[in-house]
Amino acid sequence: SGKKLEINIQEDVMYTGIQQKIEQLVTILLDNAEKYASEKGIIKLSLKTSGNKKIISVYNSGEGIPKDKQKLIFERFYRLDDSRSRETGGYGLGLAIAQEIVNLHKGKIHINSEVGKYTEFSVIL
Repeated sequence: SGKKLEINIQEDVMYTGIQQKIEQLVTILLDNAEKYASEKGIIKLSLKTSGNKKIISVYNSGEGIPKDKQKLIFERFYRLDDSRSRETGGYGLGLAIAQEIVNLHKGKIHINSEVGKYTEFSVIL
């Protein structure tokens, strides 16, 4: 799609969880980043540790998400922009499922975004 993918994975990170669900979580976040990254934009995936916590981050350059919409995006079937969602496909379930996977693993998911610049999801497990 003409977008640049940067991967930064810290060596020897170990986590005990449901492998299939963690893979699904990362797939959802990367799929979202690819859909909403600007044309010829940048997508970054990182995995690192902080103390005994594991942090997965997925960043994309692009239009960003307004502060007042950031909590809503984790609701089932919520679409930030219906016309854009029709172009990119999907049903508005991905981030709700991501939230459920994070909750299942007793983690937290955070969003950091600036309209017109970027969106970054960080999962702390």
